[in-house]
Amino acid sequence: RAGQQYYVLNLSVDNTNGADVSPGLGFDYIRLIVNGADRPPNANTLPYTFKAGAKSVGGRVVYIAPVGIKTISIGFLYQLSAGQATYSTDL
Repeated sequence: RAGQQYYVLNLSVDNTNGADVSPGLGFDYIRLIVNGADRPPNANTLPYTFKAGAKSVGGRVVYIAPVGIKTISIGFLYQLSAGQATYSTDL
């Protein structure tokens, strides 16, 4: 679409918990935040369960957002309550 581009994030996840973590499908728990609005991914290969002690579990998350974003914010939705943890990085 005009004025939009793909943002592809390659993530590596470590589960340092002593138990399996099942946040759900990647479309359910990770968001790109643009101008204060959450956007779900257009594509996602992150697993829905991370085994206890798992290291470097890879996945790719793809978003469509406005061209020229210099800093992105990613929100990880909480599982058992409202809200999210937000992390930002420069591109």
